[in-house]
Amino acid sequence: MEKAYSIRDQAYNINILPEQFRNIYAVYYLYNYLSTSQLSLESAMLHFDLNEIKQELNQIIAQIQIKVLQDARTLANTAAMMRQMDTLLQTAIKIEQNSEYANLYAKVAAVNLDTFSFTNTVIESIIDIPLK
Repeated sequence: MEKAYSIRDQAYNINILPEQFRNIYAVYYLYNYLSTSQLSLESAMLHFDLNEIKQELNQIIAQIQIKVLQDARTLANTAAMMRQMDTLLQTAIKIEQNSEYANLYAKVAAVNLDTFSFTNTVIESIIDIPLK
């Protein structure tokens, strides 16, 4: 970066670029003009219209801003969808835990039923024993 500043300062010191071309709009214009045509730097400077260049760049900036807003909206929608998916996942985990508890309670109920049945059988057998 320091090398670029040094070259720029040297060019400014010997006035290769007139002052009105020392801004971002002019640099963009000159770069675009020279890279898309075979005309000279002198020709580019003769056709230079700063207001027109500013309008073109402002249109480009507006398009970029629209794209950034669209990307932000997409990102926000993605985040909302991720929150919904997380909520669904948490609900599924709770349902699975509840199913595990229900299975455990069913086993407890079955053991209680077997215990009650066994106890009932024992009591009936005790009651049925004749007293002597």
